[in-house]
Amino acid sequence: MTKNVKAPERVLVVEDDSSIAELLKIVLERQGFIVQIAGNCETATKALEDGSPDLVLLDLMLPDGHGLDLLRWLRDDMGSALPVVVLTAFRQEEKALRAFELGAADFISKPFRPRELVARIQRVLTLAPAS
Repeated sequence: MTKNVKAPERVLVVEDDSSIAELLKIVLERQGFIVQIAGNCETATKALEDGSPDLVLLDLMLPDGHGLDLLRWLRDDMGSALPVVVLTAFRQEEKALRAFELGAADFISKPFRPRELVARIQRVLTLAPAS
């Protein structure tokens, strides 16, 4: 009898700080996720056009644009309902509200606690509609 084994979820981490990106990669891979890193909007856009991650972990301040613009592009131009969790140093309420208005599933401020981050990602993936 063959068990129905679920494939590991794929997370696209959009983060320009290489040390934070590497930490996120380590934390998420230890939990069984497949992780791809994009250090800017251009690389993230290509990754989203070429692949199909299960979730995007998105920083807001990127060297070639703003994460909210990438989120807007994903929703409006791509027509994607892909779950997006915003992870940013911004603690401003208006940034969080704007992210939610654009369709973010969650908003986490840096510095973050790895176990909480993983729990939130798992929750978002559990609640996301099956593709």
